[in-house]
Amino acid sequence: MIRSLFLPSLLAATILLLAGCCPEGVFQSDDHSGMDLRDRSLVGNEHQDPWGDVEPGDFDVVFFHETFDNRPTTTHVYVDNTFEGTVSGVTWSYVHARDEGDFAIDGPGVMLRRGDEGSSLRATIPGGIHEIWIDVRKAFSGSNDRYLEMLIDGQLVETFGPEFGYSGEDDTVLRFDSTTPLFASGDVELEIRIPPSMAGNRQIVLDNIVWTPYSQCGEDEPCTSDVWGPQCTDGMCHVPYGPFMMGCNEDVDDECAATELPYHEVFVPSFFIDENQVTVGSYQGCVNAGACTSPSSYCTANRSEDHPVTCVDWDQARAYCAWMGKRLCTEAEWEKAARGLDGNKYPWGNEPVTCEHAVFNEEGVAAGRGCGTGTTSSIGSRPDGASPYGVLDMLGNVFDWVEDDWFDSYEQTLADGSARIDPARGYDKVARGGAYFSRSNILRASHRSGLERHLGDETSGIRCCRSN
Repeated sequence: MIRSLFLPSLLAATILLLAGCCPEGVFQSDDHSGMDLRDRSLVGNEHQDPWGDVEPGDFDVVFFHETFDNRPTTTHVYVDNTFEGTVSGVTWSYVHARDEGDFAIDGPGVMLRRGDEGSSLRATIPGGIHEIWIDVRKAFSGSNDRYLEMLIDGQLVETFGPEFGYSGEDDTVLRFDSTTPLFASGDVELEIRIPPSMAGNRQIVLDNIVWTPYSQCGEDEPCTSDVWGPQCTDGMCHVPYGPFMMGCNEDVDDECAATELPYHEVFVPSFFIDENQVTVGSYQGCVNAGACTSPSSYCTANRSEDHPVTCVDWDQARAYCAWMGKRLCTEAEWEKAARGLDGNKYPWGNEPVTCEHAVFNEEGVAAGRGCGTGTTSSIGSRPDGASPYGVLDMLGNVFDWVEDDWFDSYEQTLADGSARIDPARGYDKVARGGAYFSRSNILRASHRSGLERHLGDETSGIRCCRSN
């Protein structure tokens, strides 16, 4: 992703640092000296100031910085090698192109050439990664598309599409950073590569890599979504990559069902999820465009434009998300977005659900549906029920269809956060979150419902996701 640096979180991170805390190989400064994040010998290119409007002396800046002027070359001939970084002390493993031999190119940095021949740069980063920036430039002019992938612990977390154009000069420098903080703890295996599917010459030179450590949040206050707060823009909230515990946590929940067990760890790549459920008005726009069909006509739920759309089946929900350039969430994505990293019973914690948190059947009788209104409420009307990532109405109002087919338990679950798919793609699909007439035992972050894909009733709604 090409964007300005994510300054708010960087500022928040650095404020948490204690003076004198910094390990060897880390810059600490109260001014801009020593902060050049790319080789200034590459003249004629606009340098993106990483500090924006921050004034010198505002706070101490602590980060690791690796420059690749110490590239593994002999008179500008690139060779596969392992070498130790001059600033960070990290040992980098560099593969130019498998079985390619030497290849000559002028200039600083290390060059990745062919994805299908294993071009990559790898290292073990001690202390984890909170945020990361990569300065790259094009090697040779040419028309080939050029992309980079960043993997953490073997999991793809970002894809960068350098906008060099078809005739950019060799010294065009672009900076890429992670979409949001990565929150990657421990000793992190970092890999930067040209996608293996890309054959032919796709030369990209890495000039600098800069990162802030996960450990900067302090041992007593680790970097989690709760520290940094929600990251919601343009109607979608970002959920960072990493593991979480999925299923019913019997330590905090005495209503666990067999369909919610076992409680298990799932690794979910970073993604975006709709902050709110899809409204009647938004869905009607899809119908008017001819991309969606109308909801079931017998629906008695509220049809006000700012209420969630109802009476849509799984296929209709899928069609709407596709029209928006999105997709249905996987069940693992939905649950992580709902409960965060702490294994809580509800999005807001373990405090029992009330009508301050969600629109549901608080009394357990017909008169209590919709918190006494008998129907749905406007989207986002219960901010006290927001998830750790800022997502609203994850419990109550209407169910959210997800991509997964229905399975009776998590006994044969997938550890990578992808949707569980029955090869036959049968009739039973998963819906999550409960609805305005659901009782409190349904309104739990781990609760699962199996519904027929063509069942679009007054409780079924839509929420979409998008991959990074």
